[in-house]
Amino acid sequence: MRHSIYLLLRLCTCVFLAACSIQQAVQEHKEQQARMTRSLDGYVGKSIADVTAERGPPTSTIELAANRRSFQWEMTTQTPERAASAPGSQMAVILPKDEQTCLVTVVASTAAPSPALSDWIVESTQWKGPNC
Repeated sequence: MRHSIYLLLRLCTCVFLAACSIQQAVQEHKEQQARMTRSLDGYVGKSIADVTAERGPPTSTIELAANRRSFQWEMTTQTPERAASAPGSQMAVILPKDEQTCLVTVVASTAAPSPALSDWIVESTQWKGPNC
């Protein structure tokens, strides 16, 4: 009986520690999403030339309609190998290098008949990727 109680306590402790770890990861992810949204929202009303000055040339462009275009940037970053604690234990594990891809889409419009990048004005932004 005593052994069962200790086993139950250990199990509860592990579940509690795992839940705390997950909660922290979710909070960090939400904060990262908010930072990315604020960063991209700053481009609305500016020209695509401003975006390319900061992010480089777009990876692709898609003609949406007359005088309306989608500009896309595919950004890949590598995370270094790092140590992390294993949930529910006092052991450290080494996480391998990882590659993360983020797709940023900017929709812009223009009134110019033969527009340059500075003629395209950003209407909206969007991003996809787990770690943008």
